[in-house]
Amino acid sequence: MEKFKKDVQYYKFCAYGFLKSLQFFEIFIILFLRERGLSFTDIGILYAIRETCVWLLEIPTGALADIIGRKKTMILSFSAYIISFVIFYLGYHFYILAVAMVIYAIGDSLRSGTHKAMIFDYLKHENMLQFKTQYYGYTRSASKFGSAFSALFAAFVVFITSDYGTVFLVTIIPYLLNILLIISYPKYLDKSSVHEKGFSLKDYTDTLKPVLKDNRVYAAFGMISVFDGFFKSIKDYIQPIIKAAAVTLVISTAFNKNQNEAVTVGVVYFVLFILTAYSSRMGSTVAQSFKSERFYLFITAISGALLAVFTGAALILRMPVVSIIPFILIYMLQNMRRPSGVSLFADLTDSSVLATALSADALVQSISASVLAIVTGVLADRWGIGVAIIVLSAIMILFWSVLNGILIKKESK
Repeated sequence: MEKFKKDVQYYKFCAYGFLKSLQFFEIFIILFLRERGLSFTDIGILYAIRETCVWLLEIPTGALADIIGRKKTMILSFSAYIISFVIFYLGYHFYILAVAMVIYAIGDSLRSGTHKAMIFDYLKHENMLQFKTQYYGYTRSASKFGSAFSALFAAFVVFITSDYGTVFLVTIIPYLLNILLIISYPKYLDKSSVHEKGFSLKDYTDTLKPVLKDNRVYAAFGMISVFDGFFKSIKDYIQPIIKAAAVTLVISTAFNKNQNEAVTVGVVYFVLFILTAYSSRMGSTVAQSFKSERFYLFITAISGALLAVFTGAALILRMPVVSIIPFILIYMLQNMRRPSGVSLFADLTDSSVLATALSADALVQSISASVLAIVTGVLADRWGIGVAIIVLSAIMILFWSVLNGILIKKESK
């Protein structure tokens, strides 16, 4: 198989992904919020606030990136993240944490789709678009290696300080480094569809129109974006599961309860992210073995929901250690299918508006995640995490089955 060239910019893209994934708070976010006294319903509402703000801003900020420049948009994004980390560290009340979530959402909406569009513009510039799925899979795997390192280092920080909040402050360092890295990107990757005229409503609508014309885009939203929204709504619930498993998996009697939890969470997430790093690289190879992209996305979506059902069942049967295994497989599956999803959006849209298309993808993700997050939180408080995950998974299996049936009918016409 012919391979793409790995030049300086390739390693910059990888370094960006690595640094961006040094979210040292990520593996402790639910434990952090629970320590602050929040219920699962409160946490679901916070997640919904974040995702709602993201989807309100997604398409405008994606269009903004295409119009006024992507590098400036990325710098604003990481600046917003840093401000949110400081507020998270200082916040002890729901409303303060909600403010932190809103500012974090601003960072997310400014970033999502923008950097992927820069990668695809670079591939077009270098005549390497035929490698887009493989290339994105490799840069994404670098991101997951960053997450793996982040898991171990975050566990070390919590082990030493016995404070989940400290990891927010430590995350500021790699995010400052990423700002410097973005500044070093080639100028042509900051291209815009409008240069000197500035932003106007007409610019925005003209940028948005091509994304909404193709019915295949809506099919992609259903199979790709909704799955990622489902994944977002349940993925962090592995943290209380690992915490429950830590009671059984005592790492060392020399450690106190919090230290055992920190080490167990860190080790599980390290293994999880290493596996997802390799699964990102496998994505293009696995996708090629299916008869169609639609069938591949459908089968992997259903498989992810079924794995979630197994996780929920194991929790109901009070087997937290067993429940971790299918949860890890869901992470791997999501990372395996994501490069094909991004590649599909690139095929369906012109590169000049790709940031808008990918922001629309993130918009659907956020709408799905905001609704499902509240449902999950309420169900988890009422009947437990296991039941919440099973109910959610059953809804998703029904949704994708109906959508796949509709797509098959359209294909046969």
